[in-house]
Amino acid sequence: MATELTTTMKGSLCHEYETGLPAADVWGVYGGLLVGQLIPQLLPQVFSKVELVEGDGGAGTVLLVTFPPGTPGSETFKEKFIKVDDENYIKEALVTEGGFLDHGFKKYLVRIEIIGKEEKTSIIRSTIEYEVDHEYVDNPPVVSTSGLATIAEAITKHVKEQKGPDDKMSSCSCLQLPQKSKVYYGLATDITKAVKGSVCHEYETGLPAADVWKVYGGLLAGQLVPQLVPEVFSKIAPACDFHIKKSVYLRVTTDITKAMKGSLCDEYETGLPAADVWKVYGGLLAGQLVPQLLPELFSKVEVVEGDGGIGTVLLVSFPPGTSGSSETSKEKFIKIDNENYIKESLIVEGVFLDHGFKKYLVRFEIIQKEEKSSIIRSTIEYEVDDKHKSNPPVASTSGFAAIAEAITKYIQLN
Repeated sequence: MATELTTTMKGSLCHEYETGLPAADVWGVYGGLLVGQLIPQLLPQVFSKVELVEGDGGAGTVLLVTFPPGTPGSETFKEKFIKVDDENYIKEALVTEGGFLDHGFKKYLVRIEIIGKEEKTSIIRSTIEYEVDHEYVDNPPVVSTSGLATIAEAITKHVKEQKGPDDKMSSCSCLQLPQKSKVYYGLATDITKAVKGSVCHEYETGLPAADVWKVYGGLLAGQLVPQLVPEVFSKIAPACDFHIKKSVYLRVTTDITKAMKGSLCDEYETGLPAADVWKVYGGLLAGQLVPQLLPELFSKVEVVEGDGGIGTVLLVSFPPGTSGSSETSKEKFIKIDNENYIKESLIVEGVFLDHGFKKYLVRFEIIQKEEKSSIIRSTIEYEVDDKHKSNPPVASTSGFAAIAEAITKYIQLN
């Protein structure tokens, strides 16, 4: 599984974390200011301080975030809450000063979504949308969701430990978690190196979305990060100076994850109508095109059975010299939603299963963004076999990012 950097003008990188908590409980932290208060306590190696410059945790709130001493580059950055949706558990913060803007970014936006998955669990989806300043086109900075992944895990642990016997949040407002650097550096690290785009990391929390949102929705997350991961942010102060630790964010070089179970997501903006993109992704055409457009990824894709609908099985052959015990893999289409432009393929035989994965599922979503543009969201859901716990295989979205870009260019030219 090659690890390639994205070099497109637009894109996104996201991380999902399953909380095991109700969405409402998580939102109770993320939805207001609590998350900013907690992060410096839980992850001091990420943020040392988060201060409120103005606002009450709603849209328009400004935070000043301070990084730990010794962090390369700017010591602080400011971020502004531009969207706080308490109904759908969505929060967006835009960096307005310092930090990322001092490292070549023209735009840097973080979106937190607390998604209710089942009755008692939810997912924290952390997405980064960015645009690089033209002065840095030749040497664009690298974007990573690893810090947001660390925060999601730390907040989830905090919420779980604060829930009382009656499964409600206790009144304790602060929890000191073990500050182990491996908690941060061992998380999935998605990166992209591009002039404009968005980066998304998804982390399954095992918590209800509401519980996670209680931290992410306000300032609590900002308060927790400097405590939980001080190596990322040393301080967050309302007027959020979304400052990143250059050594942590800007020097990451692979969009990969190495964990026992989880999901990894890449988003690519096409500049094309969703219907046009779906004509390629929705059936067999994508499989026919990839070996022609990207022979270094797949040398051949053959139909074993089916006509492109649910139940279709493909045999995918890798180029000669591909490392690993398997030269091929079989995948089965288990979902094709022509109305919502969603397609899911499950690996049923070969390469990924031979390299330690117990489950490997790929989901493509073609999302209409504007009248004449759409996003290709490529998601991998995986589970590692117990026999490979000590040395789990690496999952990467880099190949799917390359496919999204190649197919988009193909459609534009044709």
